[in-house]
Amino acid sequence: MQTKVIERYFFFGLLATTFVFTFFIFRPFWVVLVLGICFSIVLFPIYEWFEKRGLPNWLSSFITVLLFIIVLCGPLLGIGTVVFKQSQNLYRQIITDNKGAGPLMNSMEKKINKILPEGVDFDINQKTTDFISFLSNNIASIFTTTVTAFFSFILMLLIIFYVLKDGAHWRKAVIALSPLGD
Repeated sequence: MQTKVIERYFFFGLLATTFVFTFFIFRPFWVVLVLGICFSIVLFPIYEWFEKRGLPNWLSSFITVLLFIIVLCGPLLGIGTVVFKQSQNLYRQIITDNKGAGPLMNSMEKKINKILPEGVDFDINQKTTDFISFLSNNIASIFTTTVTAFFSFILMLLIIFYVLKDGAHWRKAVIALSPLGD
């Protein structure tokens, strides 16, 4: 009898330890996982509409994810394109002047200082130097953060796809395994 109690405590201790280690392993992905599930819940009516049209569940899920990408990334890519073209035009303007960025920076500084209240001076050369110094000091961090965000977005899209595709089966399995009433 005493052995069964020890075995039970050992099992629950091992189970608790496994849950703790699992939590720490998946800790970097909790935000992505929760976002993917939340977006899946929001996108479920669209998925259901496609599925009612007779499409297979994987195709309905794939089309829903594609629509999500278009709606989310379309405006971001449009704004990014406009900003890129504006920066190219600014670069060409600076290069074609053959005087460098000095006259442009001085004219920008004068315009900004006209807007600011008296007693507040804006030194654009100092701000530009600080910005370039910040970029050069943190370029590795900026690159790492960008790559991490990209892969997190891809992982979130995969989570959305599979939760839409197999979510109903997972829900039934959890209900079947749960000791609680339906």
